[in-house]
Amino acid sequence: MDNLKISIEEIEHSDLKNDYMENNQRLRLNVNVFTEIIKEKVSEYIYYEIGNMESMRVKLEKRNHAYDHDHIDRCTVFCL
Repeated sequence: MDNLKISIEEIEHSDLKNDYMENNQRLRLNVNVFTEIIKEKVSEYIYYEIGNMESMRVKLEKRNHAYDHDHIDRCTVFCL
C-alpha cells in the first residue's frame, strides 16, 4: 500500500504537462498493477471467508438439529 501511495504522490507532485509520458508510465506500471494486486487479494480473502462462513453455518445447523432432537426426546419422556 505504501508503494501505491508513493506512486500517486509522485504523479500529483510532478509537472503534469512536461512529465506526461513519465506519469503515464508510472500510472500503468505502478498504480494499475498495485490496484490489480489489491483487487485480487480482496477477492481471495472474500472467497475464503465465504468458505469459512459456510463451514460454520453447517456446523451450527448440525448442532441445532442435534439439540432439537435431544430436546424433543426429553420432552417426550417427561411429558408422558
